[in-house]
Amino acid sequence: MTLTLVDVSGTFVAEVTPGSAEHFNKPGFRQVAVYVETTGGPYFVKVLGPVKTMAKWDASATAFLKSLRFE
Repeated sequence: MTLTLVDVSGTFVAEVTPGSAEHFNKPGFRQVAVYVETTGGPYFVKVLGPVKTMAKWDASATAFLKSLRFE
């Protein structure tokens, strides 16, 4: 299986609720996204949070990704 990893940091901007004119605008966020190519189809894993929180859980997230198995 092939994994494609994207790791980005910056300001989190998103609608407070779908269709809302009000937006979150929070600096200091990080997103790690993984696209997993398998014979059964693609899978996506995404984790988003404050940089400090993401750093705390980095080893656990990496272990999870290494444990992935698809039949």
